[in-house]
Amino acid sequence: MKSFEEFVESRQKMDPSSLRFNEHQWKQAYTAYLSARQRVREGGGDSASSNSGGTKRRRRNESKNSRGMHNPSVLSEAGILKAKIRQQSAYADLRLIIDVLAWFAMGVVVVIALLGMLGGFNAYSVLSALIEGVLGVLVVFVAKFLIHVIIDIPDVALYLEVRERELGEGNQENTQNQ
Repeated sequence: MKSFEEFVESRQKMDPSSLRFNEHQWKQAYTAYLSARQRVREGGGDSASSNSGGTKRRRRNESKNSRGMHNPSVLSEAGILKAKIRQQSAYADLRLIIDVLAWFAMGVVVVIALLGMLGGFNAYSVLSALIEGVLGVLVVFVAKFLIHVIIDIPDVALYLEVRERELGEGNQENTQNQ
């Protein structure tokens, strides 16, 4: 488990906006970090024996009301890892901007394709405009996903470094206990 100073240092590396935190906010963040680590160690903390009914109900309602949060439908290791990294990412706002711009670009491509189809006088020009529209939408989708991958690269590197450091600290504690 990280000390308060180690937590502050790693959080500042991961989230540049945390540089503006005051002492009270840091204490709240560290307390939340410790409770989350405790829940993970206990196996998720979502069982009826570890929670009262009110806490369980509140968590269920919070998960329904959290807009924009998507849990991967396939619970593979890669999907879980991607969700965990994106949850701790400092680039969530940039990812949202990319999504909005991609949807806007797709809308523009579709409108241009529809206008091209309306202006066509024969089947060839209508089909040509339709194919250009479909290809344009595919290009926008591919570009969006590639940009997301590029955005994820620093987050993945930071996650691996932090995980490696935590595993190294765990091994040091194990050798000291023996």
